[in-house]
Amino acid sequence: TGRAYSLPKEELALALESKEPCAIFLDDFAQAAPATQNSWGHLIYARKVGSKKLPDHVNFVIAANRRSDHAGSTAIVSTILSRCATVVTLQPTLPGFEPFALKMGIHPAILSYLRERPDAVYTENPPIGEPYPSPRSWEHVHNLLKMRSNKDIEYEAIAGAIGEATTSEFYAVLTLLREKISAEDALLDPRYPLPKKTSDMIALVTSCAHLVAADLDQYLSPMVKLAVRLSDQHGEYAGAMLSDLLRRSPKVQLTPQWSELTQTKLAGLMIGRIDT
Repeated sequence: TGRAYSLPKEELALALESKEPCAIFLDDFAQAAPATQNSWGHLIYARKVGSKKLPDHVNFVIAANRRSDHAGSTAIVSTILSRCATVVTLQPTLPGFEPFALKMGIHPAILSYLRERPDAVYTENPPIGEPYPSPRSWEHVHNLLKMRSNKDIEYEAIAGAIGEATTSEFYAVLTLLREKISAEDALLDPRYPLPKKTSDMIALVTSCAHLVAADLDQYLSPMVKLAVRLSDQHGEYAGAMLSDLLRRSPKVQLTPQWSELTQTKLAGLMIGRIDT
């Protein structure tokens, strides 16, 4: 139905009376004690609420952290686990995180860093009681950067979100964008010196896409010119920059500049990601 409800209480009646396919989503299920998990057993096994039977088009989806995630999870009791049609382990990855990050307008330094270090999207088997990188904590870093604290406070705050080691590496990229690379100059100055290092070029095009998405009227035409300049020797970066912009601001497709762009060789570059 495209809607989500909390269970139990009256909302359970919506599942019983539903006429269209839907799912009962049991989140953080493994954090419940075995007795609590088993209390859901009759509903899951027998698919009944009292004497009323759930329609066949109502499914159960159970989500849980693994014990190795140190999220306070135990195990899903075997009597319920054995009745699951399948068990899928979902691992955060950069391709999975990017669409969300671009849509929310995440700080370009974060994407620049993660494109160089995609393994830093998430730490497998995170340390107990210590901060570590994850999609959620990178969103926290984005919000911390918006606060514009002084450098020392900002560094400590970020370290408190993603850990000291990751912050040390990430802050180098952040400093690069703040002090050495200017997206605005690159867009407006046709003689702006293009970076030679791969990491610096990734930072530049990521930052340019972020800036243009915030002000299409001012920066879209200069970006097209920059993309043409890049396409001669750095086609993969031109394509990445334009693809980023499209995902950050889909409305760019309605502009005359974009319509013209799609008739040029640049359109063929807007696939995939930068291969580092």
